[in-house]
Amino acid sequence: MNKKQSFIKSIKKNISQSVYQALIEDLGKEIDINFDITTSLLQTNHNVSASVFTEEDGILCGQTWFEEVFQQINNRISTQVKVYTDLLKKTNIKLRDTRKTIPGLRYALKYAVLCGGACNHRLGLFDSILIKDNHIKYAQSITNLIKTAKINYPNLPIETEVENLEEFQEALNARSDIIMLDNFVYRDIIQAELTIFLLEN
Repeated sequence: MNKKQSFIKSIKKNISQSVYQALIEDLGKEIDINFDITTSLLQTNHNVSASVFTEEDGILCGQTWFEEVFQQINNRISTQVKVYTDLLKKTNIKLRDTRKTIPGLRYALKYAVLCGGACNHRLGLFDSILIKDNHIKYAQSITNLIKTAKINYPNLPIETEVENLEEFQEALNARSDIIMLDNFVYRDIIQAELTIFLLEN
């Protein structure tokens, strides 16, 4: 089972809980339609149906959630992500998401990203290592952080966020699995790419 399949399996386990939490937020106490005080004013002995209309083309994402409680935000994210992934079709660039999601909706939002054709970054603080500037400032050494990470968590990917070419070279020498170029100017991005190209060839 690859990472994407494993993530989708986790999503299915998460659906019931996330929808329950969302409904509790809205209804206040428990899943009881009577707590929707406006709807409780209506007669309940009628069958009704509903239709969904959109003002523009998009991707219907989160159908499983839709069957319980339709999450409109998923469709908007998937549609916007699709715009960006279409722009990148003829390149080797992969668009990834962020861990910074709306509280309680992480699985839903990350699923929306997949539906839009992009890739997931890390799911949380537990499934991969991301060495950032605050860690580097504290430890005073990218090399030591990567070395410690490889010893303590040999099966997890290690990503290092660097702010300049000097940090990039140190992370590269220490064999960080992924290197994130934080706010690099175009010239330095090209230099970093050239360094990797020469190393691989």
